[in-house]
Amino acid sequence: MRDDSSGCTQLAILDLKQAEADSAAGELLGSALENGIDPVGLELIGVECDVVSEESVKNAFDQTTKKFGKVDAVVASAGAGVVCITAPHELTSRKVSWRTTPPLSMVK
Repeated sequence: MRDDSSGCTQLAILDLKQAEADSAAGELLGSALENGIDPVGLELIGVECDVVSEESVKNAFDQTTKKFGKVDAVVASAGAGVVCITAPHELTSRKVSWRTTPPLSMVK
């Protein structure tokens, strides 16, 4: 029996393409199995999201909260920089701006 009280058991992986998000979720589950982690109780979903579109980010957030009920942490790493928000109240008490790095179209 696994003690889930101190770990992440629900995870949404976002990618520009749904198929890539689903593939990444599957790869993470496969990695857990390869490393002896019991996957019972783990919930992983892939979510399509274009991080330069506010509407797409909102839809991804809505889809994730519909599935899991809440979001405890967000890690954004779309190739241009990394933003990490770990306080749930930051996601609900104000509008979170994910555009703190240059637009992805400017990154080479």
